[in-house]
Amino acid sequence: MDESNNAGREGGEADPPPAAGEVRFDGLIMANVSTFTMSPDRRIVSVLFDDFVLTRLPLAAGEEPETLDHRRRMVLALPAAARGKKVAAQVRGYWNAGGSDAAAAVTLHLGASAHPAALPGPEGDIYLDIEGATPAGEEALVVDVEALIPPAIATDGEVYLGIDSIDLSLLD
Repeated sequence: MDESNNAGREGGEADPPPAAGEVRFDGLIMANVSTFTMSPDRRIVSVLFDDFVLTRLPLAAGEEPETLDHRRRMVLALPAAARGKKVAAQVRGYWNAGGSDAAAAVTLHLGASAHPAALPGPEGDIYLDIEGATPAGEEALVVDVEALIPPAIATDGEVYLGIDSIDLSLLD
């Protein structure tokens, strides 16, 4: 993963520093993702996951289900003008409760704020639109996405939850 400030540039030339007052992401410092892209104006970051899937196989007779949870993290650098600004996030994925009506959950953490969303059974695509803010006094935005399948989802069928992508957009 390229941790320098030249994402999207050919020939390795560095991006110029942001102009005074320019609201943009200053790069991806760290990420546990498959791939990412940034818009030319650096206001939108899109990350893709190819292996963010929780799966519970059918339980054997008398077997007790466990909680399945997994978390992925990315850290985005913020120039001074992008601190304390609104950010929109779109989380996309899919899930199947194996015939149960119990709900799984996805929580998006934007800095110190948590944005939980229940996923009602029995199955479907995940389309979560979340608004938050970048931290006002921090040089980076820490983004965690957490997926959870609780023990209440205990069926004879396969249960799975996958996160495909997250788009983050800085708003004015």
